[in-house]
Amino acid sequence: TMVRVCSGLRPGCGSESGIMLLLLLQRNMRRPARRRNRREPCTCRRLLKSMAADWIADGITMEDSDSIDPKALRRAFSCFATGVTVVTTRNRAGGPIGLTMNSFTSVSLDPPLILFSLGKKSEQYEDFMAAGEFGVNVLCEEQVGLSGRFSTPGDKSFGDIPFELWKTSAPIIPGALAAFDCRIDQRVDAGDHILFICRVLHTDVVSEAAPLLFHRSSYVRLQPAADA
Repeated sequence: TMVRVCSGLRPGCGSESGIMLLLLLQRNMRRPARRRNRREPCTCRRLLKSMAADWIADGITMEDSDSIDPKALRRAFSCFATGVTVVTTRNRAGGPIGLTMNSFTSVSLDPPLILFSLGKKSEQYEDFMAAGEFGVNVLCEEQVGLSGRFSTPGDKSFGDIPFELWKTSAPIIPGALAAFDCRIDQRVDAGDHILFICRVLHTDVVSEAAPLLFHRSSYVRLQPAADA
C-alpha cells in the first residue's frame, strides 16, 4: 500500500536577501569608481564582496534560485529515508484529530524541543494553527494501517481508534514506538510550510517493535546488518 505523507523540510536554495545583496554588488561594481574622503569607511562594499565570494565558492548563483524543478526536488527529498509519525491534536471543535507526517526531527535536549512541519495547503492547516498542544506518535511496522488512516484525504478524526491522554489534551496512540506530549513553543513561517517547534512535556518509549519506515514514496523494512 502506498501512502501520501507530508513532505519533509524544504531547505532553501538561496535567500532573497542574498540575491538582493548580489544585485546591489553587481550594480555597485559596474559604476565608475568615485573619489571619496580617505576617512570614509568602505565596510559595506568589502562585506558584499566577501559574501559574494563565499556564495560563488559554495556554488550558489542567482540563476540557481529559480531553476530548480519542483518534481526533481521532491524526488531528491524522497531519497532521505525517514520514520513515520502521526501528529495529533484537537480540532477547533475540540475533537481529537491526527495527521501522518514524516517531517519530524529532534531539536534540543535542553530545553526539550522537537519540530514538525505542515504544508499551508493542508486540510488541517487551520486546526493546527489554532491548537496549542500536540502529540507526536512514532509508528511501528504493525501500525501501517494507522499511517494510511491519517494520511488519506478527508476526515482525520479518531472515530473508534483508542487513545490515551498524558499531560495535555493531545491524543497519544497506544503501541507506538515512542510518543512525545508537547506544547507549542513557536511557529516559524518557512516557504510553503509552517514549522511547529514544540516543547516536550512528557515522553516515553512504549514499544521495542521494528519502526515503520518510508523511502522513495513507499514503505520499507529495516534489515539487520550482515555480519562482518
